[in-house]
Amino acid sequence: MKDHLEALLESVEDLPDTIVVLSTVDSTQAMALRLLDQRSGEERCMGSAVILARAQTRGVGRGNRTWTSPPGGLYLTWMACHIEDSLLARLPVLAAAAALRMMEEVGVHAGVKWPNDLILDGAKVGGLLVHARRGRLHWCAVGLGVNVSVLPELPPAEVVPVTCLADHCTGPVPTEEDIPRLAGAFITHLRRALADPASAHAIWEERLVHRPGEAISVRTGPSELVSGTYLGVTQEGHLRLDVAGAERTLASGILEA
Repeated sequence: MKDHLEALLESVEDLPDTIVVLSTVDSTQAMALRLLDQRSGEERCMGSAVILARAQTRGVGRGNRTWTSPPGGLYLTWMACHIEDSLLARLPVLAAAAALRMMEEVGVHAGVKWPNDLILDGAKVGGLLVHARRGRLHWCAVGLGVNVSVLPELPPAEVVPVTCLADHCTGPVPTEEDIPRLAGAFITHLRRALADPASAHAIWEERLVHRPGEAISVRTGPSELVSGTYLGVTQEGHLRLDVAGAERTLASGILEA
């Protein structure tokens, strides 16, 4: 993994304080949360960190969905404890905008399916997962998974169509060797999004695949399904729905197919 580390170091505009590059891990996000648990009692900021893995045995998504992530995909988590409270709630939007910018560097113009699935021609190419812990120091972990040159091994019950960047590039097709460069681009664009959240939000909202009046159903809990028509999103990236003539705002959930 030395080559991956060297390539990542060369591609990041502003280096994180800590970089961890692994051949295999259960999940970069799970590892990040374990580290946050270890640091939960500490009262000083430990800076930023990036965990990058060549493969995952239990990739993590919304609703605790898991899948195997083979080599050929981008699997990373960015951690920090110095995010302002005003930005913490907007982090899912800013991270998605950074991912969209990252994919543009290989000639791919992706969309976003609320809340943060990355979409190409109606198929999922990646997704983000954000965890935040508020306190005297606000901790966060931003997980990103993108199918670069392979498709993930989904559970048998998962019927979501998937694709990879290599099938949509207008220029040179990215390979596994390009993954550290993509990781560095994401980290760079995420830092820029944090510095200019308004521009990042505009990118995210422009790339949303939903349109006013679209019928949407959102699973907000094991026994709660909210159905309505799409009205738009808030500055925090929350979904606005018309439900039986009344507006309802949803901060999180899983869109039903």
